[in-house]
This record gives sequence, structure tokens and C-alpha cells, in this order.
Amino acid sequence: TCPNKSSRSRPCARPGLKSRPMPNVPSWRRLPGIAGIVLTIGMAVDANVLVFERVREEQRQGKKPFTALEQGYAQAFSTILDANITTFIAAAILYTLGSGPVQGFAVTLAIGILTSMFTAIVVSRMILALWLQRAKPARLPI
Repeated sequence: TCPNKSSRSRPCARPGLKSRPMPNVPSWRRLPGIAGIVLTIGMAVDANVLVFERVREEQRQGKKPFTALEQGYAQAFSTILDANITTFIAAAILYTLGSGPVQGFAVTLAIGILTSMFTAIVVSRMILALWLQRAKPARLPI
């Protein structure tokens, strides 16, 4: 039986279940936001794998560590940029055509793409260059 018998037009909600959306939970903590974060992490890992593979190729050709690092980043840049721009366009389309959870996914994905792109190209490159200047290894341990 329904505890509120005055509204016979609506079905009775089961006790313990909320019948309204989560009011105080930010969109990135909901399932679509979490999915956007997971996809972003996967793309960030992919960008780093691309860079390190290019650096390995340069090192196999006998180039010095700093030169291999610079040329590896230069060669991987266009591939990383292409993948991220394509995904960003898809996120923009999802945001434009979607509603509610789909827009939350799109926003989380877009922010994640911008952040991971900056991190993969600028921050990791800077950290590796600083390490190369200080350690001066004869060969990169990649």
C-alpha cells in the first residue's frame, strides 16, 4: 500500500529509493563524470606511450638522449594533437546534442582532454628535460 493515498495518479515509490535526482552531488562524481575521467586517463596514458615509443625509436638510431627526447616529442605531437582534437570535437557535439548526464560526461571529458594534453606535452617534457640536464645519462632508461 502507498503511504500517500491521496495521489492515485502516480505510482507509489518504493521505500528507501529516492524519486528525485541527486541534488548535492557534483556532476563529475556521477557515473557519466567518472566515465569521462576514466576515458581521460586512458588518453593521457596513450599520449605518454606514443611519446616514449618515438623517443625509443630515436635512441635506437643512435641519437643522444636530449636529441632523442626532443625529436620524439616533435614526432608524437601531431598524433597526440590529432587524437585529442578529434575527441574534443566529439565532446562538443555530445554537449550540444545531449542533455543532463551526457552533458556532464562531455564537460568532464573536455576538461580532462585539455588538462592531459597540457600535461603530456608541456609538464612531462619539462620534467624529463630537467632530469636530463641534472643526471646527464649516456642513454635514456626507456
